[in-house]
Amino acid sequence: MLNIYQIVREEFSKIIKEIYQQQKINNQLLIEELELDNFTVEPTKDSSHGDLACNIAMVFCKKFQSNPRDLAQKIIVKFNHPEVKKIEIAGAGFINIFLHNNIYYEVLKTINTSESLTYPNIGKNTKVNLEYASPNPTGPIHVGHTRGAIYGDVLAKLLQKVGFDVLKEYYINDAGGQILTLLKSAYLRYLQCFGRSVDFSEGLYPGEYLIEIGEKLKVHFQESLIDKTPAEYLPKIRDFIVNQMLELIKTDLASLGIVHDSYFSEKKNLHDTHKIDETIELLKQQDLIYIGKLEAPKTEKGVGALPEGYDDQEQTLFRSSKFGDDQDRVVKKADGTPTYFGADLAYILSKFERGAKIFIMPLGFDHAGYVKRLTSATNAITKNQAQLKIILCQMVKFVKNGEPLKMSKRAGNFITLILISIKLSNNPRIIQFFMFNMPTPDVAR
Repeated sequence: MLNIYQIVREEFSKIIKEIYQQQKINNQLLIEELELDNFTVEPTKDSSHGDLACNIAMVFCKKFQSNPRDLAQKIIVKFNHPEVKKIEIAGAGFINIFLHNNIYYEVLKTINTSESLTYPNIGKNTKVNLEYASPNPTGPIHVGHTRGAIYGDVLAKLLQKVGFDVLKEYYINDAGGQILTLLKSAYLRYLQCFGRSVDFSEGLYPGEYLIEIGEKLKVHFQESLIDKTPAEYLPKIRDFIVNQMLELIKTDLASLGIVHDSYFSEKKNLHDTHKIDETIELLKQQDLIYIGKLEAPKTEKGVGALPEGYDDQEQTLFRSSKFGDDQDRVVKKADGTPTYFGADLAYILSKFERGAKIFIMPLGFDHAGYVKRLTSATNAITKNQAQLKIILCQMVKFVKNGEPLKMSKRAGNFITLILISIKLSNNPRIIQFFMFNMPTPDVAR
């Protein structure tokens, strides 16, 4: 199998030996053997610095009685390999190597065609909970979700190959206001099936994908829900609608070959089982939960009305600032309603109790603010016995008529995963659009 690290390392070893022999001939060095095990060839931390970095000039500069950058210059002048697009010196004497993209295709081709590959057992059966591609079940998977879905599934397969016991999990956000909005929207489509005139006011989901759901409601419930109040019809249609939406999402993901092992319901597994209260009590015993008020956000010049959404009442708070967060976080509102973060705490405890030692969550960059609070919560709840790795994925953006195209389920304006999967089947190179410039996780290192 093509091993670019070994290829580059061997090339550097050959070059440094040539330089050494030449200096021996010129009596510039003592006659002794070179120890070639000390230098490294490894991935760069920043892709703008190339694909690989080598410290060979810094390791051998004293033996060659040379400045490391000068020695690096002698090395790169002699370096010539068809897989390398560019090579340059950086910093005190690091050598950065830029590869041609075709090498990755060659590696993938080898992996896909070889029947004799062996993989190192890095994971040693460590349990990993990999939660990915988990948008709210309020509509089809759209292009904004597709990059994280592909990335999460590929990562799962890679981790399994190197010995991790990976659970691929879909977290069903089926508790909260967005589900009520979905149910009310689907109910209007149901009424339309009976010829009723309906009004999709601002905030509801007007997408045509709910027409089919309304028709299924009609078949299942007949006329029994007509003219019912929300209090009467919502409990009856809730599970039916959520299951229908989840099946739609599963079908869409399956078009890309993505199938999860577990579908974890926020409502049934956390709210209905009082898991959130249990987790809050666990943290309270560690003095990490208290009743208090959040400091009011500063308004312009310190005057004026408080920002929208700020609650100056006493709430249940988690001491996330103790772990480096910029402020403590609300886990229960003043009326006792759990927040999304309160449910996140219970979800972390559930993962740990189910045996996972590593939690991985690919999230969009718009969730960057979650990193510190979720990391601190994981450390507190598991007492540092589990590791959380949040992978921030680049956002997918489209431009229409020179303007960014904003996708919204509530506006009924989005490009579905199904359309993307059709394009992928017609042109596999489009996959690069979703995977290019994604960060590389360091879980397996």
